[in-house]
Amino acid sequence: CRLLLSEDYEVLRETTACMCNLSLGDENKFEITKSGAVAPLISLIQSEDFTVAHYACECLANLAEMTDNQEFIAKEGAVPPCISAMRSRHVEVQRESGRLLANLG
Repeated sequence: CRLLLSEDYEVLRETTACMCNLSLGDENKFEITKSGAVAPLISLIQSEDFTVAHYACECLANLAEMTDNQEFIAKEGAVPPCISAMRSRHVEVQRESGRLLANLG
């Protein structure tokens, strides 16, 4: 999870892409959530780099597919930045932030 705190956009792109891929597996969703990755991913929703923002939203949306993770993600503060991300000029970020909100719903 420390790589999610990097200031290097290339590191963040690769790390969020990796987390996104891992979050596709149901067996990983709870483990990622309890690893401490949720808070950094939430902060990356508003990244100036749209690829980082897209992967952060997509990863959180994947994690929120698991009912047990939904309340935790919401309590960590995902909703306000997610609503802001819906105003992104990048459709990929809009789509994934909308999916995250729907999964938290």
